[in-house]
Amino acid sequence: MPDLSLRTQSCGDNEFQSGARSQSAALERLAFSQNKIITQRIIVLRALCPYAQPPTRRHHSQTFRLDPGAATNVIFAYKMDARRPGQKRNQNMMTDLHVVPARRGRAVRLAKGQAIQIINTHGQQVVDTWCFNADDMSEFMSMEHLHATLQGIFPATGDGLATNRRRPILILEEDTSPGRHDTVIAACDVHRYAALGCTQYHDNCTDNLRAALGQLDLRTADCPAPLNLWMNIPVGPDGKITWGEPLSKPGDRVTLRAVLDCIVVMSTCPQDMIPINGAACTPTEVHYRLMP
Repeated sequence: MPDLSLRTQSCGDNEFQSGARSQSAALERLAFSQNKIITQRIIVLRALCPYAQPPTRRHHSQTFRLDPGAATNVIFAYKMDARRPGQKRNQNMMTDLHVVPARRGRAVRLAKGQAIQIINTHGQQVVDTWCFNADDMSEFMSMEHLHATLQGIFPATGDGLATNRRRPILILEEDTSPGRHDTVIAACDVHRYAALGCTQYHDNCTDNLRAALGQLDLRTADCPAPLNLWMNIPVGPDGKITWGEPLSKPGDRVTLRAVLDCIVVMSTCPQDMIPINGAACTPTEVHYRLMP
């Protein structure tokens, strides 16, 4: 059995340059697809790498701090402004992106009417997603209640995502992916990985949920079944399920709009023993932004 404990990345030249190029390419495609009048080249630099130099002033660069839990990463954005004279700058740009690191979780407060856009940066990452009423954590987005509301198991654009009190807490406002998201499978936990044969502690979405809420000084007694964004779990005519690979592509995004003041929690699923995060079984980071 391989060591499944959290692995640290080397700061060697080849590994750094390869990782930077792959993340740069993915985010550059994302920037171009969402804002065709602005070309952005994103390079993710690892701290402590002695050759990681900040961009020069001639690039009109800006440096953006990521979430506190990802303080070892810095994003430098190189921008070429190609606007026509008199054309207004698009405000929905990469500067407001935040990261959910691979194998980790983040919790975000949304006011009623506000939205969160979750971006599958590399295209193959499952994101376990929860939502709690900010005024009463005992009310939460519930997949069991959602099934009754939808009369199905796959939410689609325009659907309200119901709580355990049978009212919508989020609206699925936008989905650029094929729309295959799982509402059946529970969040992974230490017991799941033990059943798969893991003999050491394994990062898991249940612990990520609790850790993310803890960053906001919040607690939940239980781990509700999550909305597993981009998780592909085909259900056969006999009711049997299979562990499919995501159908999404790099840059696919989902926008969720708050019906109530709420807390949204995201976990980049650490599953690396079955191919729900793609054939490579390699969890990756995703990005998100808050929208008015």
